[in-house]
Amino acid sequence: MNREYIYLKDLIKERLREDYPLFMILGKDSKGEIVTKNLDSLLISGHTGSGKSVFLNSVIYTLFNTSSSEELELVLIDTKLVDFYIYEGIKYLKGKVNHTVDESVVALEECLSEIERRKKEKVRGPFIVVLIDEFADLVIQNPKSEELICKIAKEGKEVGIYIILSSSMASERVFTEKIKESIPKRLIGSVVSKENSLWLLDEEGAEELLGRGDMIFKDLETGEQIRVQTPFVSTEESEQIVQGILENRKIDRIYRIKDVLYEDAKRVVIESGNATASFLQRHFKIGYNQSIRLIDQLELNGVIGPKDGVKKREILIQVPLKEK
Repeated sequence: MNREYIYLKDLIKERLREDYPLFMILGKDSKGEIVTKNLDSLLISGHTGSGKSVFLNSVIYTLFNTSSSEELELVLIDTKLVDFYIYEGIKYLKGKVNHTVDESVVALEECLSEIERRKKEKVRGPFIVVLIDEFADLVIQNPKSEELICKIAKEGKEVGIYIILSSSMASERVFTEKIKESIPKRLIGSVVSKENSLWLLDEEGAEELLGRGDMIFKDLETGEQIRVQTPFVSTEESEQIVQGILENRKIDRIYRIKDVLYEDAKRVVIESGNATASFLQRHFKIGYNQSIRLIDQLELNGVIGPKDGVKKREILIQVPLKEK
């Protein structure tokens, strides 16, 4: 397997030259060929560092690059308040990013109602893609969510509605028999044990993957199986994409809940005089989306000034003299 970084933007450019429907770019196989699949429901798992979150974001970025907001709506669920926060208010979003189990269940119920409406009225569009980061919270805390997930996966495709689930908990309690039966397509990164691999793929092997995007795609209905290196989204790409997202935000940019690292980030930014997302990302060893959220929150709370072209952001709060 080629362990070199595979940049998402290059793969998107390659596929845009061809007449593809809505698609997901899985990455490149061992021969260096791009692996692309038509959009479909998908189960994703792997331990921390396996590449799950990067792949979820690459799916979103691919959809942004290949579909308009009239053609596509996203339902985002992120009960960990980590990866999807940056998308709050974008024009593709159906409602808002769902952060609690209760509001997430309501969002799933609305999707199921939409499926029933479309079937009754015999309509298909626009596409709706439900993405759930760490769906273990839903399944464990609200058993009703399992039934909703399964119905959306089984009945949604014919009317243009899909669901993509991700969790690091590769257990029977989360990836239940009903959910596995409803979603036969899997993308599995490095897992802790052979037992995890057997449960998710019906065979061993995922425990030997190398992490950082080294994953196995398997369709349990057809038996197709491909080892892929999933796309990498560079900091530069993220900055460009996020900036585009910010420019398309609705008026309400107020974050209701401060990030858990907010106070630490505030202190570090004031003391260092450095107010960039990349600096916070390196300092705290966090994802780019979380670092962007912290910068937004610092601006909204009057700690730093707004972005002004290539100039450094102004630090509006000074370190007290006694602390210098």
